[in-house]
Amino acid sequence: MKAPDRVVLSSDFSPKFLNFAFIAGYFWKKHFGVRPDLALVVEDIGLFNLDHVLQILSPHCSVHVLEAHPNYPVENQAKIARWFLASTLDSTLTTLSDLNKVYLRNTFLLSKLGECKPNTLLAIGAEPSDTSGTEGALPIQGLSGDRQTFSNLFSAVDSSGTFSKFVEHFDSPEFFGDSTNLESPISQFSDENLLKRYATITKTTSLFNRTSSDGDAYTQCLDRSSWPSDADIRRNAGLIDRVNFPIPFLENRHKIISALEIVDPDFKFNQLPLPFSLREWRIRHVVGKFSQKLGIAR
Repeated sequence: MKAPDRVVLSSDFSPKFLNFAFIAGYFWKKHFGVRPDLALVVEDIGLFNLDHVLQILSPHCSVHVLEAHPNYPVENQAKIARWFLASTLDSTLTTLSDLNKVYLRNTFLLSKLGECKPNTLLAIGAEPSDTSGTEGALPIQGLSGDRQTFSNLFSAVDSSGTFSKFVEHFDSPEFFGDSTNLESPISQFSDENLLKRYATITKTTSLFNRTSSDGDAYTQCLDRSSWPSDADIRRNAGLIDRVNFPIPFLENRHKIISALEIVDPDFKFNQLPLPFSLREWRIRHVVGKFSQKLGIAR
């Protein structure tokens, strides 16, 4: 069975997703032996020193700091940052994942990755209709292939340049639907719909090899849309192999920690950094700048 040699995650500075970097790093390392690559999209990057933040994140992920384009919501840019990294980082098999989704064992993903074919990208599962009512939006979670195939997919985009240039390519009337426009509110924007629209326009849909996401979603997957009680989690603990954590982390930390203690007794939350609020992340962001300026070691 094939295993990914790269796993690409992404986030902006919002703790809505960034706090999951510690958990994601733990599970990808434990079950796949991979230290994830995290695309961290940062606004006003020239104003801050990121060293202190990187010290917190780097034990869990390989962090790639990307400067956000000033014209689009940074949360939308963070979603497509995974495409940029997958197109530029060498690998024989890259898997894209959401920060708040992890695998509790490797059997499901490895069995799916066995369906990877040369020069194609494996798309696992299905997404609901896009806003135009057209079926078949391309799932990003678990999207897998080698760097060259990701690069071929985005050959119409200058992925060899800066992330800002990559983002600008999608500022085109062809992508101005509510769910595919980078300028849309984050609640409307869908990277799955944008990828589908892009593949259709560039005639690259043949690069995708779609496979079903089988199994009983109610017993094998903990999903934020219908989060079960602790009693139900205990009942199905031996069957659960995937988790889609509720977000944001801080508001849901008690149910998240409780579930993790049930499904993975080896997981020690107290050995990970404390979850931060947005204010705390930004304080660490700014403190790094002034500590360096004043010559203070942190």
